Amino acid sequence: MDVSLPTFADDMTLLSFSKAAMDRMLNICHSYACKWRYFYNANKCAVMIFNKKGAQEDKTFKIGKEDVQLTNCQVHLGIQFDEDLSCHHQLHNSSVNLRGTFISTVCNGLMANRLNPMLIGTIYTSAIRPKALFGCEALKNCSSTDLQRLLRADRFCVKYSQRFDLSVNSNCAYIMLNVTPINLEIDYRKLLMLGQLCRLPSDQFAKKVFVNRLIRFVNFDRQIRGFIPDIYRILQKYGLLDYLDCFLTTGCFVSKPEWKRVLRKCINVSWRVVTLHEQIHS
Repeated sequence: MDVSLPTFADDMTLLSFSKAAMDRMLNICHSYACKWRYFYNANKCAVMIFNKKGAQEDKTFKIGKEDVQLTNCQVHLGIQFDEDLSCHHQLHNSSVNLRGTFISTVCNGLMANRLNPMLIGTIYTSAIRPKALFGCEALKNCSSTDLQRLLRADRFCVKYSQRFDLSVNSNCAYIMLNVTPINLEIDYRKLLMLGQLCRLPSDQFAKKVFVNRLIRFVNFDRQIRGFIPDIYRILQKYGLLDYLDCFLTTGCFVSKPEWKRVLRKCINVSWRVVTLHEQIHS
């Protein structure tokens, strides 16, 4: 079985369960390029093998007469993937980009000591944070260490924008800037993507794959990694599993504005309850 999926402009992803099928797809790409007089740059192409267990087979790939290199990780559409399906590199890059973009924006032109902190906070949440969270919907099974690194960068930006000392309570800094921690923003974006998948037309390939994986998961084919297990964990965390159960029963899902309203309310309430509980026991 093979799946070929052109995704954006001149970026292309080829997926295959076997080397023979991958070779056939590469040959198709090369033949099509020759027909229409363009070429693939093999130096910008790479093959990543996700499951190396089992029999050792020839792992050389060619597009035309040029070799395509093997790699352990690859950036596609700005998102870094690796052969272990780990999000370590992406979270590391996000934390570095978050802090670096904020400092370069605030310190090189805006001058934090001359602007209203709320204005800097608006710039941070509307421009800087979305850049760092690009592709966060693909994050899965994030380790606590990687998440803490991202949270530390987020706390630094939130406190610096209000000219607070780093020793100030983080929850107070978030509340005064009227933003939620970045890990909750990741949950929000993943659940938004869930809504988009559920509202897709039934004839869309992405919808068929999603429904197939979802039904398999519900019927106790409990894969422990991937988008579906992550979504179930997040829905349980905020008490929103009823919406997914309704989708499985009726095939219908709430509208986009309604789903956004529900998510913002549940996430904000959950975070404020946790914050109040921590302050009572501190």
